[in-house]
Amino acid sequence: MAAMLHFASGVHALLKAIASIASGLTIVMAAVICLDVVTRRMGYQVPGLGSTRLQEIEWHFHTALFALWIGYGYLRNAHVRVDVVAGSLPVRRRMWIELVCCLLLALPYAVMVSYFGVAYAMQSYAQMESSASPVGLPMRWIIKSVLAVGLCLLTLAVLATVSRLVVALFGSAPLAGRAAEAVRI
Repeated sequence: MAAMLHFASGVHALLKAIASIASGLTIVMAAVICLDVVTRRMGYQVPGLGSTRLQEIEWHFHTALFALWIGYGYLRNAHVRVDVVAGSLPVRRRMWIELVCCLLLALPYAVMVSYFGVAYAMQSYAQMESSASPVGLPMRWIIKSVLAVGLCLLTLAVLATVSRLVVALFGSAPLAGRAAEAVRI
């Protein structure tokens, strides 16, 4: 049980570090958006970076932010949750519901989309896929790889949550208490 809690804590630290580093993309993305808007309004084109490329870069930054934050967001319980019924239940019962839903819904989904996301990125790399626009960005496989990494991070987050729930429900009192605090249900 201690190993499961250690695994979950390690995943949490990893996802927090990735999310912290990725948060810097917000500033870069805002700068790209401002550059795109200003240059379009002024009728000026940055050499090598037309409006189409700037808009595609914006799209890539949005994707990277979402992909690199989704796992940490899940661990922080920042995802959309409709707790009309479960919100009024005792904590232990909510943990059981979360564990069952993680095992039956979240984990199979996360594993499946991670698998297909990696295949999607590999296919894009093999084809050296680029933008559909003739003036768009080359190497679309890069952003597809970032998306696949984000899906794998989500899978890790679900596994960490399952580990914490198992410890909280079946572990010794001290470990169960630490795990229950970390679950955030």
